[in-house]
Amino acid sequence: MATGDGVLCTQVFAEEMALIQCDELRQFVVDVFEALCPVYFWTVPASTSGRYHPSVALGQGGLIRHVKLAVWWGKELCRALDVPDKREERGQHLDEVTTALLLHDLVKNGFEVDGKMKRSAKATASHGAWLCEAIWKQVLQGQANERQRLVLFAIAGHMGIWTADDLAKYRPASRKLGSTERQIAMLVHIADYAASRKVDAKAKELTTATP
Repeated sequence: MATGDGVLCTQVFAEEMALIQCDELRQFVVDVFEALCPVYFWTVPASTSGRYHPSVALGQGGLIRHVKLAVWWGKELCRALDVPDKREERGQHLDEVTTALLLHDLVKNGFEVDGKMKRSAKATASHGAWLCEAIWKQVLQGQANERQRLVLFAIAGHMGIWTADDLAKYRPASRKLGSTERQIAMLVHIADYAASRKVDAKAKELTTATP
């Protein structure tokens, strides 16, 4: 990680951060970036193989664009489900959905060791849970308010059914969560999943199939 990642996140994700009305959650995003953001986050593609993400999320800075797209999907899903913009009226917590999506892939390729990326074979299926646990210990020191807990639940389970089997307890569908926790976790998972679909390839296929 590098000092200043918190400031950089407010610049790179200014539009996305503006969606969060709660000052405490906006600061939470900054604090997590400052404490845990690996250097590689700002440059790597969202997919090292290129198999599971659209072209916009590939290449230099692809992971950043994926996060932006996931936040956009989260906002659109909340809109479709009629989530009010005012926090006190919000039934599905747009603030928490946006916060979780801004953070969900922060350690997508695993943690850095001595300033160097050391990718683990388990990173794809485990990075959500790893990040959740790191935030709990290093940023929150084992204490979280209700809104932060909702964000942690969503981060840990954002890979859904593709979460590692030994971390299956974090999957939204398998955890014994209340309706709010499950709702937010599923929204975050679906937004991330939608952002990872190869829509550009499908659009090209459909265009060429048109008589």
